[in-house]
Amino acid sequence: MTEQQTPLWLRRTVLAGLLGGLLLAGFVVMQPFMAAIAWAAILSYVSWPLHLKVLAWLGPWLQERLTALSGDSDARAFARLTFINQMKTPCC
Repeated sequence: MTEQQTPLWLRRTVLAGLLGGLLLAGFVVMQPFMAAIAWAAILSYVSWPLHLKVLAWLGPWLQERLTALSGDSDARAFARLTFINQMKTPCC
């Protein structure tokens, strides 16, 4: 006996409907936070040059304090310092 396969158009329609429903549900959940997310993105973008200047100004002093304040293992502290060093040099 051979089983009849579901038509491709039906599978794609059901998949598109489920994906659309998932996106809609995600939007409904995130809707109360959209204004805060937009403001966070705007403030992050606008304050980035100031952030780079402060990091360049505080440089080694800030790295020493962050390492001393973190109760993490040495590997995580090293990773954090490496990340800060990469942020000090502008990409463009």
